[in-house]
Amino acid sequence: MESLKFVKKSIGRKALNKMKSLPVVFTIFIFASGFNACQSKSKSGKDLAVETSPPSAFVFAPYDWQAPASAPILTPPIHAVSAQAPETISEFSAIDVPGHNIYPAVSPDGNKVAYTSFSRDQHGHQEIYEYDLSKKAEKRISYQKGHAFGASYHPHRPQILYASSSEELSEQPELFLPRLKAGLEAPTFEESKIRTPLQLLLLPTELILRDTGNMNRQRVTLNHGYDGEASFFDSGRRLIFSSVRKEEVHIFTMNLNGQQIQKISHLKGFNGGAHVSPEGKSVVWVNVEPPGVETRAETRVVFSPLNGKSPQILSLPQGIHLWPRWVMGVDPGEEWIVFSSNMQNHLRFSLYAITRTGGCLTRLTSDDTHEIHPITDPTGKKIFYSRFHQGRWVLGWRAFSLAKTCATLAQHDHSR
Repeated sequence: MESLKFVKKSIGRKALNKMKSLPVVFTIFIFASGFNACQSKSKSGKDLAVETSPPSAFVFAPYDWQAPASAPILTPPIHAVSAQAPETISEFSAIDVPGHNIYPAVSPDGNKVAYTSFSRDQHGHQEIYEYDLSKKAEKRISYQKGHAFGASYHPHRPQILYASSSEELSEQPELFLPRLKAGLEAPTFEESKIRTPLQLLLLPTELILRDTGNMNRQRVTLNHGYDGEASFFDSGRRLIFSSVRKEEVHIFTMNLNGQQIQKISHLKGFNGGAHVSPEGKSVVWVNVEPPGVETRAETRVVFSPLNGKSPQILSLPQGIHLWPRWVMGVDPGEEWIVFSSNMQNHLRFSLYAITRTGGCLTRLTSDDTHEIHPITDPTGKKIFYSRFHQGRWVLGWRAFSLAKTCATLAQHDHSR
């Protein structure tokens, strides 16, 4: 109960009252930057109760916070961030589809993009769509009562993995009761036994595997609570995902049949947004730090072997660092990630690139708007992401190259 009082005191009751009808991807901006929220509406003007998967790092610490387990710090050789790297990234090419569109995933052949879309005329809640880049045609993948979000392609089959709230909504409606209370009021005793304060802010979901050809739908997880942010590795035989189990959010791996579940993360707090490296030996994810003196939480980018042992924390400038993704198509021995961060402006999220060892930290975009959820195509020559433009999240891509990243960075003044 004390944590709920802390949230109301730190964030403000008005923001919390409105947060229940916002995509949770927006709540990170509420917590991180103090933005004023507003209810989502469809084009027709009707209020929409839009809730989605948490961002890769949910910037709210659980109550009775315990210090994260110790881990060595990877200090980048270059501490300052380049102002921008215009040679490494081209102009933004928007994908012309309606509504808000976030969480892009690129197909193995690079010809299609799957994404989460909401606030459309047909539906206010979130559904999964696929866009054919060559045909410039959109296809709806999910049709359901609850929300669907966070798509990921199987590397060898015409299948898309995503999180869905439909199953939990029908099987365990009591899990949603706390979210329906205005302003996240204190839950009843019965509800308290089901959800901890941290879990009250997470949408209960299951992982679903959808065949994009015959549209067959297969349930992957059977956990009462949040399961999301999933992707494949080991040639599609296993997947990595975030899950609420035993009152904390951690990262797990398992087979597609639900067997051989292994816990990867052991740092205290929220652990999410995990992604396995192209060679399948390393994993990167985000861990939430406890709130600072200004009640602004920070996040940390963490690397570890696939077994989760010996995690290393990447030393980055203070800020919210989201959605780290390995760059595909690089030469053997080269390991890069791209991610979104507000490290240089707490009111704006931009895209960055950095090496596995913490070198060549480079700002890729400098637009006067938010840019989130970056991911490269299999060749590493395109980077897809969402940017906030004229009141909505627009999905698109830019040509991308890492060949000049370090050289470009070296040309800038690092004394700033």
